[in-house]
Amino acid sequence: MAIPKYADPDRGPYQSGEQQTDHEKIHIVKNPLDAAELQTALDNVHRAGMPGMFAEVRDSDQVWRGAAGVADVSTGRPVTPDMRHRVGSISKTFTAAAVRERSDRA
Repeated sequence: MAIPKYADPDRGPYQSGEQQTDHEKIHIVKNPLDAAELQTALDNVHRAGMPGMFAEVRDSDQVWRGAAGVADVSTGRPVTPDMRHRVGSISKTFTAAAVRERSDRA
């Protein structure tokens, strides 16, 4: 499965544009906004069994949006990069990580 890494287990979060180390031997996005690499990562997750997904990656003022697969498996309606959905409970994880990172810097 292709998943971009966001942190080095020994050093913590990667900085924007920093070379990432592939500790788990999975696909690593070397440049956060390399459109081809990001799309490859989404396509690989889709090929691994995820019916459909879309993503948005931001780095300062740059934004990339991509999609792969289907939004509705019964109709085959494709996922598009401009789709929106409710984030749900996963936002708590991101918020907790951001708060912890911020408190570690203080």
